[in-house]
Amino acid sequence: MAIRGRSQVALAVVLALVGFVLLGTRAVPFYRALSLAMFGAGLLTVVLAVRAKRDRFRHGGVPFRQLAVGYAPHFLVAAALLTGAWAAWVLVPLAPSPIASLAPGEFRTELREDTHRLDEVMGASASVLGELAAMDLATAADPAAVAEREQLAEIWTRGVVIAAEYDALRAKYRSFSHVDMLTRAGDHADAFRLAFAAFVQQYLDGLRVVELLDGYPSIRNFLNEPTELVPARSYF
Repeated sequence: MAIRGRSQVALAVVLALVGFVLLGTRAVPFYRALSLAMFGAGLLTVVLAVRAKRDRFRHGGVPFRQLAVGYAPHFLVAAALLTGAWAAWVLVPLAPSPIASLAPGEFRTELREDTHRLDEVMGASASVLGELAAMDLATAADPAAVAEREQLAEIWTRGVVIAAEYDALRAKYRSFSHVDMLTRAGDHADAFRLAFAAFVQQYLDGLRVVELLDGYPSIRNFLNEPTELVPARSYF
């Protein structure tokens, strides 16, 4: 007899728990792929459970409140499964983290250096954004404004380099989960803090760039053209 209804939701919960245990303990080879498989199977099970419940609700009018209560477990389990899949795909790296192999003293030294580097990158980014905001962008939007476009290209090149610096810091410390949070809780938290700070600041800087330039399609097209130092479609 096919598994249906509450049994399907219960199975999805079990699959979610197995996925989180695999992801958290890293006790078996290919734990990342296995956890993704568990989360994927759990989501498929939830979809089947929703379809089964929808078939039962289809005949006759069902109050919205009853519908909401009836589907609430499905949505909660689906949210947990999606969160786990996102964590496995984004937060957990495919290869062992280089920061996890460092001795505590070496880690603290690199962390201090990279924190200082992040401060420098943020300062350079603020300077670039200030120069960009001070430009006459309406004039630079004219393809005939050669001087303004040369200035814009120079500022943009520095901005792309800064974005690469943000990316490097995020990539290095995004594997903070590989630093044991039980024996090295402080290092684990500091690695997360640096990765998160780099991510948030890069997002805020990118948002500011969009606010400044998104109203000028010709500038966007100009910045998307490749140069010797900047790849194509660097604005997008």
